[in-house]
Amino acid sequence: MEQPEVVTLCGSIRFAAEHLAVHTRLSREGRLVLLPALPVPGEDLLPDEVEVLRSLHRHKIAISDRVHIVNPGGYVGTTTASEIAHAEELGKRVTYEHNVG
Repeated sequence: MEQPEVVTLCGSIRFAAEHLAVHTRLSREGRLVLLPALPVPGEDLLPDEVEVLRSLHRHKIAISDRVHIVNPGGYVGTTTASEIAHAEELGKRVTYEHNVG
């Protein structure tokens, strides 16, 4: 296998199931897929933990070949918009997936 494309998924974590579906599909296509930290039911994060996860996700974007936005119905919130801007500032290709499932 040649060097796989590295893809970071971005999008609202309210769409966790859709993130997992896209992760599985892209992985089966031979891509190395990096996910955002998805919520664990019943687990609340401290503000410092949220900041650590946000920083790690920005690093994932930095090491990726491409950022793929999981946005059912075209939804892009403020956090995702900032991730898109960060990716574009780094010269990363940004793609979108509106219809997941």
